[in-house]
Amino acid sequence: MRRSMVFVLVAALLVAMTTGVAGAKGKPAKKPDKKPAPPVAHVFRGEIVAVDADSVLVSVEGGNSFAKPFVGKRLDIAANSRTKVVEDDVKTRLSNLDAGDAVVAKAMAPRGSQSFTADMFVATSPTAPYYLDADGDGIGAGEPRTFVIDEQPEGYVSASGDNCADVANPDQADADGNGTGDACEPVVEEPAPEVGEPAV
Repeated sequence: MRRSMVFVLVAALLVAMTTGVAGAKGKPAKKPDKKPAPPVAHVFRGEIVAVDADSVLVSVEGGNSFAKPFVGKRLDIAANSRTKVVEDDVKTRLSNLDAGDAVVAKAMAPRGSQSFTADMFVATSPTAPYYLDADGDGIGAGEPRTFVIDEQPEGYVSASGDNCADVANPDQADADGNGTGDACEPVVEEPAPEVGEPAV
């Protein structure tokens, strides 16, 4: 099973540090009450953003979101404890995904923010129709079945329209144009001519 990898755009969030200031007569000044900053949600909408050289499409699974506190620290989000931190552009970042890899994107949040939400991107391989080639002539027939591109199953081909699915006829010859290949046309035996009649 392929391990999922999450590519996360991670940014460190700096937090202002408050220090006590000495007051009169060497007594420390009263520290202000520390109140937590209100949560602020930063929403990132997902969309198809890249198609890589291997034709792996990056699409979005709707509804996948989560929130984590990240004030004052660097936050990595990982699947299966594997994280790759990247800082290049989005298209480059998504160029080496395998089907099933997940991508979570987040950005620098304003100081004081405590949460974010992000959509999860899931990489999927594009598919193509293949047709059963029962007679092995390289042309399939029947209803197509969908498989991942470049993973053509044994006994299936991408070409369809075999006019004689049970008998191999790569030339697809159809002399009478009725849609049935000559290889599948029934053989009609002419009756033997009567004695004395010329053969037709």
